[in-house]
Amino acid sequence: KNWRRGEAAKDLGEYPAEAAECAAMVGRVAAALSPIVEHLHDDAVPVGDGRALSKLALDSFEEAVEISKSRKGTDDNEARGAAKASLRLALYCDELLKSPDDSKSSDLGLEPSLVRHALLALAGGASGVPRARHLIPRVLALVRGGSSAVAAEFAKFAPDVPPWLFVEWVPQMLSSLEVPGAGGDALVPCLEALASSYPSAVHPDFHLSRAHFTNVGLDRSERLARMLYSPSRDAFTRAVTLLDFPHKRLEWWRGHLKMLAHAGTSDEILSAVADEMVRDVGDPDEPGLGNLNARFAQMARSPLTRAIGGSDPEKRLAKGNLARWLPNSVAEAERKIVDGWMKQFGKAQELPRQRVTQFSQWFNSFEPPVAGSAGVPGRRHLSPTFRMGVEVPGQYDALKVPPDVATHAQIVGFEPEVDLFRSKQFPKKLVARGSDGGEYPFVAKGSEDLRQDDRIERLFRAMDALLLSHPGSRHRGLTVRTFHVAPLSARCGLLEFVGGTTPMLEAVRGSTKDGNNCVKEHQFWIRAQASAKDKVSGQPGQQGQNATGVIDPETGMYRRRTGLVGARYGSTPCNGNADFLASMARCPRDDAAFILSHLGRITADAAAAA
Repeated sequence: KNWRRGEAAKDLGEYPAEAAECAAMVGRVAAALSPIVEHLHDDAVPVGDGRALSKLALDSFEEAVEISKSRKGTDDNEARGAAKASLRLALYCDELLKSPDDSKSSDLGLEPSLVRHALLALAGGASGVPRARHLIPRVLALVRGGSSAVAAEFAKFAPDVPPWLFVEWVPQMLSSLEVPGAGGDALVPCLEALASSYPSAVHPDFHLSRAHFTNVGLDRSERLARMLYSPSRDAFTRAVTLLDFPHKRLEWWRGHLKMLAHAGTSDEILSAVADEMVRDVGDPDEPGLGNLNARFAQMARSPLTRAIGGSDPEKRLAKGNLARWLPNSVAEAERKIVDGWMKQFGKAQELPRQRVTQFSQWFNSFEPPVAGSAGVPGRRHLSPTFRMGVEVPGQYDALKVPPDVATHAQIVGFEPEVDLFRSKQFPKKLVARGSDGGEYPFVAKGSEDLRQDDRIERLFRAMDALLLSHPGSRHRGLTVRTFHVAPLSARCGLLEFVGGTTPMLEAVRGSTKDGNNCVKEHQFWIRAQASAKDKVSGQPGQQGQNATGVIDPETGMYRRRTGLVGARYGSTPCNGNADFLASMARCPRDDAAFILSHLGRITADAAAAA
């Protein structure tokens, strides 16, 4: 209670390192006492004030930062000491902001202080500390929703932070460009620095986000769009889109139109989306189409054009109320087109392998840029390698040091055939050849938005960093095997192909009839969750409807089901978690032993191969 700011520097002025540590120790003691001091009593009187102790901890941590910064010299230990002091202060600010007791954090200026000192720590060499790097998304969240003071701190100190530290948070930064205010403006220089140094890391996420920007985001990202212009990457994205069977792409468009109509989208937007659908699946004159897509386009052009009310948007809009008739009209046209297509070419999707040029001629005609054309030093977005080449995806995951873009593998060609997987969307295994002589297999998925898969893999990589930072988990080798996810557009992307694996359903399949019945019951229960009807919560009077048709009128997005739904397999009810777990518990003992031994053999084989 008697400590005053400045006493450490006054009493230990000749020993700045010890003075900084002394101030930090006072801060740690005050921070530890703050949440419990009001519960400690002396003759029924609290022995201290929690808010005063929080203020003392902040003052002491700030004093440690000031003493560390004032030390002269260029010694690396001194720089690391200053970064450590700033990191300690930033973490305490974060702790106070997350505290449920607002009285301790009000009027202390915590948000600007957290942003300032987190960036100072990263700029000073704390990038190797996982807790420091995990503050980056926290900083970005504060900038997105914070005050002009927070944005000013970020704009002032972010240029000193190595740009590569922000690579894994590019999607979060891009989404903030849509937020009005100083926060979005402050992020623009940081994104431009990233685009200049690592354009291939920014390009996919930028074009995905820009497709949904309003005027706010478009104005802020105008220079970014020029910096990230790459015809070869745009052509690559289109070629991967065309790997999806054309009738599956048409199915996606029909569902997309239906969703927009349910969300109350304007006739102008519905009309534009309908034209885009016809250009995607009904334009046989598009350059580079493979034979499969060209034939479908010839078959689909006329029926789709009639279904959307002709090729003249003005006449279409004159009919009015497109939400009422357009989705149904497209659905009817789709049914006729797909029926005719499956009769003539339905066997194409049953072949286990197909030539990649059946889908897009681009894979065969792609020519990488000439090696050695480096462009402008320090501005890689101007390099012909970026403009006319395609970097192998997945070279910016789990960065621990600044990436050396000059050594990254570029795609120089593709295997002439793709393997087809027998699942719902018929994904294809595409093998790219790298400039380093390696082969890079990917699973190309269409009619799906892979951004959520990408976020999950990023989460796993963050968990890995935390596990590796703990001695116990590091000693036990506790890590999550991740794979790269590359969303290229809102409806296509690439997944890194992981060889030497076994599908979970195959691994847990039983060896007896009773065991297999339990597995079938499990699968039936999962399908029931996906297809059962659900009611719109919180809106009395509305009838239950299919969960895939429940649209939030404010966001235009599907509602998330909040509860489990009923299902019945044979005569056995499956109405929730309890019944599901009970059905799994009925698995015979012999089957359980067989499954565990099978999983053990698979794990041992994978370890031996590694």
